[in-house]
Amino acid sequence: MRFYVLTIFVVCFATLAFGKVAPAGYVSKSDIESYLKVKDAATGNKGVFTISKWIDFYGDSEIYDASLINEFEKEATKLVMPAKPKQGFQGFKIRESSSDIMATEDPTLEAVARKKKDDLKGASVSFSYNFKNDSDTWIGKAAIIAPFKWDRNTEYENGSPMTLMSYGLVPSLTLNQLESTDPKHSEIDQLIYRVGGFATLYGPRPYLTELNVRGFGTYGTNFAHDLSIHAFEFEVEPRWHLGQRFAIGYRTSLIDRDTNTAGEAPDYSKNSWLAYQSRLYLKGSVGSVTDSASLPEVNEGSFFRLGPVLELKLDPFFHEKLSINFSYRYFFTIEGSDQNNSLLETGVEWMLFGSKEEGKSVSLKASYIQGGIDLTQQDTETLLLGFGITY
Repeated sequence: MRFYVLTIFVVCFATLAFGKVAPAGYVSKSDIESYLKVKDAATGNKGVFTISKWIDFYGDSEIYDASLINEFEKEATKLVMPAKPKQGFQGFKIRESSSDIMATEDPTLEAVARKKKDDLKGASVSFSYNFKNDSDTWIGKAAIIAPFKWDRNTEYENGSPMTLMSYGLVPSLTLNQLESTDPKHSEIDQLIYRVGGFATLYGPRPYLTELNVRGFGTYGTNFAHDLSIHAFEFEVEPRWHLGQRFAIGYRTSLIDRDTNTAGEAPDYSKNSWLAYQSRLYLKGSVGSVTDSASLPEVNEGSFFRLGPVLELKLDPFFHEKLSINFSYRYFFTIEGSDQNNSLLETGVEWMLFGSKEEGKSVSLKASYIQGGIDLTQQDTETLLLGFGITY
């Protein structure tokens, strides 16, 4: 009897000293809070498993039904776990070129974790005025893209042979037009229909992180449709992780602004002062040009060109709204005209308004283009100021 009396006394004393004891089948608010702190840390500190979220669901109380824990965990896990990538048709996109799409639309363009929407280049309309000879130049660049993409339900392990991870199709229509009153400028008039296929292959690691292959069946013409170019274009892009600060093909931070939240894909626009993505790939095109009377600078006949493409993008460039990009390509002529075989493009972009995270924004752009345009090899040299639109 004395033992039971002593036990009751200890329980009563502990209750008075340390707080209420939850009845059977219930848990105290302090225990819930302790559990949520551990759970939030285990899921990357995303702020989903918190007492404030719990109170939003079930109100503020000193004790709760223990069955609510499983219910809350199921609901909160939906917010923590990434959404399953959409399969098949990804919706219509408006970009600057047919190759500028997200990883969810074309996995061969995947960056670290995922190529994010803030890494896109929008369709652009630009204008320049030459005060010396009283001339003006307009240029428009846009691509309407309808990507289809599928993921294979497979995992890759280091040491395994090269494995196909994802593939898809990207039909697109690209518009590229330059009109100028300056006689020194060659006008550009392009309308390009493409049906592109792509594939992402992992490995063989550690020698190669990824191999990305893209191919396009292409028909090029002008807005009057009195030019005809039939071609097959292809690109082969290897990618490597070469260290924490150096990678080829992957977006990488050079100067960190803040420590990324554990377990999350890095948000370079917010957590870096300076991040870059370098790409080096092989590009080739084979085909023929006919009916080029309306564009005498375009040579008729067969062509086969092959060469490297180097791209570098600094985003952000010491401000989350500012980015700089550079691109250079050189084609060796195997067959056809060897004129205007190189193309240099560089630009600066400042986001005016919109949301990079949603991929919908309007930007102010300054760009410089010098060399031969794809397919037609039309020569141009232009400095332009204009607007970019991403949707």
